[in-house]
Amino acid sequence: VTFEVNGGSSVSAQEVKYNGAIVRPADPKKSSYTFAGWWKDAGFTTPWNFSTDVVTGNVTLYAKWIAGGVITYTVNFSTGGGSAVDPQTVEAGGKVALPANPVKTGYTFEGWYTNEAFATRWDFSTGTVTAAMTLYARWTKNNTCTVTFNSNGGSSVNTQEVTYNGTVTRPADPTKSGYTLEGWYSDNAYTSAWEFGVNQVTRDTTLYAKWSNSPTGSVTISFKTNGGDTIPPQQVQRGDKISKPDKPTRDGYTFDEWYEDEAFKYACSFSHSVSENTTLYARWISNNLRPDSVMVTGSDGKWAMATSESDSTKFSYEMSCGDTSTAVKIFLKLHEGVESTSGDTLTIPVPEGAFRRSIPITIFTSGNQRKEESYTLTLERRFEFNSIVHVQLGGRMLMVINNSEHNGGYHFKEAQWAYKDTDGNPHPAQGTNNKFYYISPTSSTITESMYVRLQDSTGTWLQSCLYAPPATSGAPRAARTSVYPNPVAAGGVVHLSVAVEHYDTYRLLDVLGSLQRAGSAAELQKGLTMPGISGVYFLTLEGKTGKATVQIAVGKE
Repeated sequence: VTFEVNGGSSVSAQEVKYNGAIVRPADPKKSSYTFAGWWKDAGFTTPWNFSTDVVTGNVTLYAKWIAGGVITYTVNFSTGGGSAVDPQTVEAGGKVALPANPVKTGYTFEGWYTNEAFATRWDFSTGTVTAAMTLYARWTKNNTCTVTFNSNGGSSVNTQEVTYNGTVTRPADPTKSGYTLEGWYSDNAYTSAWEFGVNQVTRDTTLYAKWSNSPTGSVTISFKTNGGDTIPPQQVQRGDKISKPDKPTRDGYTFDEWYEDEAFKYACSFSHSVSENTTLYARWISNNLRPDSVMVTGSDGKWAMATSESDSTKFSYEMSCGDTSTAVKIFLKLHEGVESTSGDTLTIPVPEGAFRRSIPITIFTSGNQRKEESYTLTLERRFEFNSIVHVQLGGRMLMVINNSEHNGGYHFKEAQWAYKDTDGNPHPAQGTNNKFYYISPTSSTITESMYVRLQDSTGTWLQSCLYAPPATSGAPRAARTSVYPNPVAAGGVVHLSVAVEHYDTYRLLDVLGSLQRAGSAAELQKGLTMPGISGVYFLTLEGKTGKATVQIAVGKE
């Protein structure tokens, strides 16, 4: 707080706490002037009241001076039986500072007036003093008083409206579990007991309930075992401690601890006294840390179940060749009391191109008896064989064309061929980085089943794909099986060029490898209705004697 003395002697600044009052300094001096007080503004419109004004920010007070002498008047306050209000000395033309409201038992203060007849109310914001004056307090007699009951933790008690000088009707006793009401008091220190029917009410009053601080009786302690053995309830005297029961048992689980809440946030210490009925909850830890299931989803947002491998610590999930996901989400359905390093859901980035990737997942118990175990989830691209491997030279050559147009944008580093999936001596593919192929060494049609393995750009070998050559008799060769019309309009119907009796089943896939149609080949007698979305589709026909795949172009016209 700084003081602008306006040419007078200096006054030191003060440091005042927020909402604190300024200590009035000694009046400054100025030759040939009379000091007329401190004001809130340089225009001297509002004086600072050191008795009532408080500091809420940095403040500058301005000294007001009057040349030569100064005329002042005394303003007295007649409270009409209320508490006293100190008189004020006000300069001629100055304003009266609004004092704190006086109080009077049985009455409500209404305001200050210029005469005892209360004809004119004094306006402290605009009224100025031109002579000595007295302001008169006007009161309104209270007809009723409000009596409030503070039950101090007990049940609520309704307020009462009581006539001035009347008595309070004793209410029904409130209740508080484990405590006894001793009585009502007019103060919260319980020094003055209230006598109903005797004590008179002359103002708004609050009565305070006093309770016995020595609770009596017993409370019930219940044990919710959540699937474990039944634990009988306990009867405990208020103020005593709970006896810790024997640990319950539950098949497939280990008991963790007793908790005071169903969310298992607050463990019961059994060291505190109880004053009310209480339920304790058993928390269990599964003895099986293996996830119940593992779900995976890619860019299509559809969840699929990962396969559990023979090794109980491993799961695997095959992705479609055409899945363009840059990341997959994995959801682990965990047992009660079990957590994973990343919670129930984790996101795994997917590298570009063909791949196989193993992801370690650590599962551990989340209770006091901690143990952990590691699992592996293997993600692998799934390649539709007939969209990758092409039959050439009338069935004498198998070829992988290594470009994005044929492989959905995936690049292969190497290819191998073998007569058995587990062949220890596979045949390296011939060709360049653009084409890998295998030619029958006898220059005749390939008649045995062949397996192809593809190595992705990271050097990882992917799963083997089986090539089953067409039978030498019975079913027609794949090259001889076609559909018409081809191309076909979106939603149009195509027909086979051979009898459907040559095949048992069919599948229709889009270029991403997603299944569009499937069923018995006999259903194709009257043709196959194509999807209503333009694009390239693959119709795969399979039977005991062979397999054929036909590419179908679907357009808008």
